[in-house]
Amino acid sequence: EVPTPGEIIPLDQLDNNNAAVAYLTARHYNVKELSEYYNMCYCKKGKLFARGTFNTTNTIIIPVTQNNQIIGWQSRLLYNPDSLTETEKGILGLKYDAEEKKYILPPKYLTSPGLRKGKMLYNIDNAKKSKTVVVTEGVFDATSVGRCAVATFGKQVSDEQVSALKSYWDVIILLLDPDAKDEQN
Repeated sequence: EVPTPGEIIPLDQLDNNNAAVAYLTARHYNVKELSEYYNMCYCKKGKLFARGTFNTTNTIIIPVTQNNQIIGWQSRLLYNPDSLTETEKGILGLKYDAEEKKYILPPKYLTSPGLRKGKMLYNIDNAKKSKTVVVTEGVFDATSVGRCAVATFGKQVSDEQVSALKSYWDVIILLLDPDAKDEQN
């Protein structure tokens, strides 16, 4: 059972002044395409995850599917937690560690509990329709390339992901960040 991130709304049903729409358009993403082809949503009212350090409220929800079934999701913050002031951390309600005397910063992305990122590829169902696949690290990198792209959810490419790539495609184009080669086995 995939836990729900909270109350979600398809991106293409949001007003142009919504924070998620502003975030995406500022980064030159097509909101309608992200909604239509990738089923991305906005989480209007979320839940706390990761021991209370990540709140899915006001985040972008990226469904993760395999064999046309939702098997999980990723939630993307609309801000960079590393750039927040102490005041902003308090206003956002970040969890405070009294012993360490500092706020606990959430990651930019949270993967739904139970989803094992290394066992699958983002957008594999769409990409299977193409003769060639482009492999990226992140979800938004894959959507920028198009429906023939998959994402590994990070720099590491697991044996399971390599096996899936080899079983579906003869032509595989790696489009990983330059620092990823240093971390591959």
